[in-house]
Amino acid sequence: MTQYWSLCINLQGPMQAWGVESKLTFKSTSLAPSKSGVIGIIASSLGIERNNIDYLSKLSQLKFATVCLEKKPKFILKDYHTISDVSQCNGKIKDTELTDRFYLIDWHFLAIIEGDNQLLEKIKYALQYPKWHVFLGRKCCPPASPFIYKNALKECSIEDLLSINGDYLCYKETNITNKILNSKSEFDDVISYEDRTFSKKTYFEDRIDLIKLQDTIFPLKEQKNAILHEN
Repeated sequence: MTQYWSLCINLQGPMQAWGVESKLTFKSTSLAPSKSGVIGIIASSLGIERNNIDYLSKLSQLKFATVCLEKKPKFILKDYHTISDVSQCNGKIKDTELTDRFYLIDWHFLAIIEGDNQLLEKIKYALQYPKWHVFLGRKCCPPASPFIYKNALKECSIEDLLSINGDYLCYKETNITNKILNSKSEFDDVISYEDRTFSKKTYFEDRIDLIKLQDTIFPLKEQKNAILHEN
């Protein structure tokens, strides 16, 4: 009998940016954490180099899902950012270029990965004691809370964790390549981290209840204040 294990990772911060469709001077963000971005956090925590293709491929094979812990959409910030020494199509270098960058402001997500228990235990430890700096998509986006909270490692599959219908938006990784109802497709399937090349991956959209995830979610600010007030 196959044993399924899943690890729940809190992604909470004042700013997040998950660029799956970014183009040159236009740096957009997905409305949910990308698998490539979360694998990047894990790799950085483990101290895995970008050119370690074998280990990164192993991480990329983990099954993936995200849950948005906000019932209502929050604020998205558009920021103007100046970059220097910009390469142009004609081979020349432009001194400066103005770019548009978008950020999710004060959002909270759970990313869930499914795989071998031994590997997930190693990842859990690394996320608690990361070897390198970690950030939520871009270097200007530090996490505001620990990635791991209480019973983050579960002896069950992602499908089991997300099996109860509810109000919270989630995206589940699927191997279906064609466009399907209630789904999104993004450039999130890693071809090479070293060359930063990606192909499209499809995610199935669903609405779930948090009952099986409550003991993995780091308390939000208002919840922590309520706990302190009760004590």
